[in-house]
Amino acid sequence: MSSRPVSTISGIGPAYQKRLEKLSIFTVKDLLVHFPNRFLDFSISTPINQLKEKVPASFTAQIGPVNTFYSKSGKHITQSLAKNSSGQINLIWFNSPFMRTIIKPNSTYVIAGTPSFYSNKLAMFSPQIESFTQKNSLNTQGFVPIYPLTKGISNKWLRGKIHFLLTNHKLPSNQIDYHHIHFPPNLKAQDLADQHLSFAQHLKINLKNLKELKAKPPAIKLLPDNKIHLSGLKKLPFTLTLGQKKALADTYKDIQSTVPSRRLIHGDTGSGKTAGLILLANQCINANLSFVLLAPTQILANQHLNTFKKMSLFPKNIKLVTAQVKLMPTNKPQVYIGTHALLNQLPKKLKSPVAVLAIDEQHKFSVKQRQTLIDRDPSPHIINLSATPIPRTVALGLFGELNISTIKERPSNRKPVITWIMDKQRLSKGNKWLNGQLKKGNKVFVVCPNIKAKSAANIEQVLPQYKTDYSNYPIWSLHGKTPADKRDKILKDFNKAKAGILVATPLIEVGIDIPKANIMIIHSAERFGLAQLHQLRGRVGRGERQSYCLVTPSTSDQVQIDRLQLLRKYSSGLQLAKLDLKLRGAGEMFGQKQHGRLPVRLKHFWDKELFQKAKAQAVKQLSH
Repeated sequence: MSSRPVSTISGIGPAYQKRLEKLSIFTVKDLLVHFPNRFLDFSISTPINQLKEKVPASFTAQIGPVNTFYSKSGKHITQSLAKNSSGQINLIWFNSPFMRTIIKPNSTYVIAGTPSFYSNKLAMFSPQIESFTQKNSLNTQGFVPIYPLTKGISNKWLRGKIHFLLTNHKLPSNQIDYHHIHFPPNLKAQDLADQHLSFAQHLKINLKNLKELKAKPPAIKLLPDNKIHLSGLKKLPFTLTLGQKKALADTYKDIQSTVPSRRLIHGDTGSGKTAGLILLANQCINANLSFVLLAPTQILANQHLNTFKKMSLFPKNIKLVTAQVKLMPTNKPQVYIGTHALLNQLPKKLKSPVAVLAIDEQHKFSVKQRQTLIDRDPSPHIINLSATPIPRTVALGLFGELNISTIKERPSNRKPVITWIMDKQRLSKGNKWLNGQLKKGNKVFVVCPNIKAKSAANIEQVLPQYKTDYSNYPIWSLHGKTPADKRDKILKDFNKAKAGILVATPLIEVGIDIPKANIMIIHSAERFGLAQLHQLRGRVGRGERQSYCLVTPSTSDQVQIDRLQLLRKYSSGLQLAKLDLKLRGAGEMFGQKQHGRLPVRLKHFWDKELFQKAKAQAVKQLSH
């Protein structure tokens, strides 16, 4: 059942299939696990005279004759009166002429909706109605599921299709749980189904994870040398913060085991995540072992190279590996710092094997790319560095398969970035404010999702507008098609300029350090995850001046606006990644996709204790 296309379900043609794809529903199984966000409680019928404004309710009443007419604005209105022994209420539908054929005047219906005031009286707009004699009520009685939707897909349509699937298709062995998670007879049954399905998912995750771990070669056990540690501390031009000390102690503990470790070091830009890596690399070189640092861009790789050479005890053992700088064979232990080129150039077998592999902003590399470096014998200990970990990484951390060290301290001279969510009209009214900021000598990043796609703000459309509105200042553009040498020149010119604007795609989100850039404007912001938006926001706020992030969606969808508002509420990349995980899903945790389907809407999926029980069960199963 799981892999059959969703179009094999009756009533789902090409048009609906395309709409469902926007909800990541491609197969019959995807539809089955499209779980509700919440439920409307229509288990008790409410008397009409007790209905309250904006409170969803259900009741049984007789619907009278149907009237249809057009409003002054041209809307087609269908209207009728519902009444029972407790009172009466107007029912109104806009642009739904078919309701006249559905309603049989003076017949009894179960009616559900949310009352609101109309001409000083309570009325119900676009209520759901079902015949009083209808069996299997899906929309007006009991606990009615509310699902994540997209344009052209309604809750009523989804309920009908999912119910058809549940009653007409062969389901997995725990089919009663799937019935109760979508259409529960009561909340206790729904909660129990949630527990069962969450446990089943955790068991699957643990079985796969334990099998993968068992198949890996052991790691090298490395005992840190205290003299090297103290000498390394003296070489640093600063004293480690409490967060840095704790993260370093965690990594020292990891490398003292033959079990390959996986750790995320999380900290905002400027918190000093690299310092601990330098001290760790010192220990590796001292023990005749190699250390690898993989960076997503050449700019970032060069930054790391310069930092390591200044602060390492072994500056002569540091090698840069990029597309332009080839790796030369050596028998000595090395600190290899490089970009994607490391994936192809670093030999699987080294005389001084890789003890630790650090990956900066790992989401910039596919699972397959990372695996190229990870799959070696002996297995390296893995450290991921990120200011904004992707949801998949957070999921692994929440469930104990990735240890997380957080460096909370920020540089003392930095002010928090002020974030505003504003529509295009409000942004266009801010020209005077932005001109004033440029006049003060500030620099501005402007980010568009792509170069020229028509479905969102793009550089080709936005760049001319900025050149017109801010003609007194230099304006550059930067994107994936900009040649590397030209890209470097643009960044140098932007950095040296007294003031200016850089219009770019999201490629600027890592490895660019322009301390005097303190304004970030993000167009079509709904196209980005919260973690990526926070990463872009991290490009500003690196100096002492007050910084601003202007987030501009190109949609009026309230769900999207509410999601973006979370950026104003939270400044922690880890917290935003957790929220992204709940809102958008985490991807196949062990597959090659960065995004995909995990049952994040299940309440008990977030229960760490349940995960540990599933892990114990997985260990037990694999030991037989």
